[in-house]
Amino acid sequence: PTPPSPMATHPAPSVDRLSARRATTRRGKLHLLSRASRLHEPPKTSVLLHGPTSSAILKGLLADLHMLRKPDSLLLSRKHKECRPFEPAGDTTVLKECGKADAALFVTGGHTKKRPHNLILGRIFDGNILDMVELGVTEYTGVAELKNIKLLASASRPCIIFSGDGFLQHENAEPLKNLLLDFFRGHEVATFDLALLNRVITLDLSSTNTLTLRHYHLSLTSAPSPAAASAASATAALTPTPTPRPIPGAKLTEVGPRVAFAVRRERFANVEMYRAARRRPRERGGEGAKKRKGNAE
Repeated sequence: PTPPSPMATHPAPSVDRLSARRATTRRGKLHLLSRASRLHEPPKTSVLLHGPTSSAILKGLLADLHMLRKPDSLLLSRKHKECRPFEPAGDTTVLKECGKADAALFVTGGHTKKRPHNLILGRIFDGNILDMVELGVTEYTGVAELKNIKLLASASRPCIIFSGDGFLQHENAEPLKNLLLDFFRGHEVATFDLALLNRVITLDLSSTNTLTLRHYHLSLTSAPSPAAASAASATAALTPTPTPRPIPGAKLTEVGPRVAFAVRRERFANVEMYRAARRRPRERGGEGAKKRKGNAE
């Protein structure tokens, strides 16, 4: 049996208020229309901000996360006294700043004696917090210390790898993976050329709820690696008519940040909220669209 999660789960807001919003003016209708779901959503913007107290580790980590998400990221340098998303009425500052930037993702950093080097990662939907998870930074090595940031290209799409027994044993593994993927994946594209792949992000969750983040630069070499050469020879032996095809080698260079988190509190939405957040409008003239009837038979 799966062991119960030690993290506290807080109730999520109901979806009943989504159907209660009605515009009474033309300007209000245009505003609600701009906030409605679309077939092709623009890239999600993230807001990164500090709580009432912070630390040097959190300042460096927020700057590194801001660098990973450029240009779809906004980093606020000043401290916010009422930024406590897990406490009652403590999400007002987060919702206000995300509303100004029209952001769907947020990261807050706070440092207290009870929860040192505390990071909260979450998502916004319909003017409310959809889900969030609290992470405590236990180890941190910044991008500036590794000194390999020049290898990265701006606005490149990374390859994200999830590993570890925690993603199999955690009771909220799928929502947690979806939240992390939504934050790190970058722009959505219909097609992707593997030759342009130059970044790898690994996220490992252990059975003790320790989440590790690693960020690498990927470069293809002309000479195949020993593992790739042995795999190619094994494939050629099983193929009746083998065709020589060079397999390039891959070299990983750590860029950073290198972080280890202790997973603390979490709050995930209910099924109704997730269903409303993933709802997509019907395409005009597409399959399932209603056809207008004329007066001619």
